[in-house]
Amino acid sequence: MHDNMASTEKESAMVETFANAEKPEGMLSRYSIKSIPSEELKNGKMVAFDEVIKTFVNIRLDTVPYSSEINYRKIVRELELCVKLFHKNIINILNLFSPQQSSASFSSFFIVYNYMDYTLSHLIETRDWLQQRNKSTGAERLSFIAFQLFCAVDYLHKAGICHRDLRPETIMVNKKCRLKIAQLGNARHVSEIAELPHETDSYGYYAPEIFYEVKTQKNNWIKAKKNLDEFKPQMPPNPSSDVWSLGIILYEIVSGEKLFPDLNDKTDNPYEQVVKVAKDLPIKINAECFPSSDHSKLKPHHGHALLQRLIATAPETRITVKQALNVEYVRWVRMEGDIGVPPPQCITVGLDKVRFSLNDWKDNLFQMIKDYERTKDINKWEPKLPPEDSFPEPTQKKPLGK
Repeated sequence: MHDNMASTEKESAMVETFANAEKPEGMLSRYSIKSIPSEELKNGKMVAFDEVIKTFVNIRLDTVPYSSEINYRKIVRELELCVKLFHKNIINILNLFSPQQSSASFSSFFIVYNYMDYTLSHLIETRDWLQQRNKSTGAERLSFIAFQLFCAVDYLHKAGICHRDLRPETIMVNKKCRLKIAQLGNARHVSEIAELPHETDSYGYYAPEIFYEVKTQKNNWIKAKKNLDEFKPQMPPNPSSDVWSLGIILYEIVSGEKLFPDLNDKTDNPYEQVVKVAKDLPIKINAECFPSSDHSKLKPHHGHALLQRLIATAPETRITVKQALNVEYVRWVRMEGDIGVPPPQCITVGLDKVRFSLNDWKDNLFQMIKDYERTKDINKWEPKLPPEDSFPEPTQKKPLGK
């Protein structure tokens, strides 16, 4: 009874921090649109209260037609994966609908996600979360963030899926230090050969072997005297490259700065630059840069050792996410849903080879949304959510052996 009362009081207090906002045309009656309470909560989505499941959600409004096939492929892949994948540290699609009733009039659709406060970039830019608060320390929060990242990526890799675009902007976090990986539009199955993500911000998180392969392919392209304007490197995704990205993210959380702020598609010799910086990293950041905790076994040198194993320049010597989950620094008691088993069919292999006109892509996306609507009573259904433990602070998940 006490827990229910506390939950109700907390929910009421949260509602009061939001003000009602104008409901967009076509929004379902179950959602009360709220305004974002402060400028720091920049996640690019509307905030709403779902009257059916009695919780806050994020709602994204997309307009069509898109300008390219790439954009259509990304949204189709994201919808397919986020509906099928089921893990507490991967963003879930809780609802999907379009107010239009025909393909000819199709111009917009809404995607409903779990409510999250920030992108991970917020924790890199603001450092107060590293301070001790209540009984939780910055060391424990940092360890818990790393643990959740490894759990999510381990789940993807078990499904044979590489995210390929892990960076602070594609990872969501809330005020309870709960984390969810998002933006799966660039994900690929390991059996696919695909172009690299087109986002410029992704370059700073590419593993050195990616740059090496791009350089090799480019040299071969030049030798064949092909038009460089048409050069589009393609390669099979490598789970180890996701691990490298996690290492860069961990570094940026600890240091509060980007490791490769100026890396882009115009950079000369990015492979050499990345390898050099990685080799100098133990000098650039040491164990003392990691937050410490006096009342737990989370030691800064354990975090520093983990970082070095994540950012090993040779992929064959890099740690895997499965191995990382057993490293001292992130050895948390496993709760229900932490280490999940992916569904047997959750891949979108072959989507890159599909060739449609933009109008056909639009028609197919509309059909996909309407198929979803037909399988759900979208204004009343209660989506099943991955299990979440009920503790408000990660410090109550005690490290193993304690």
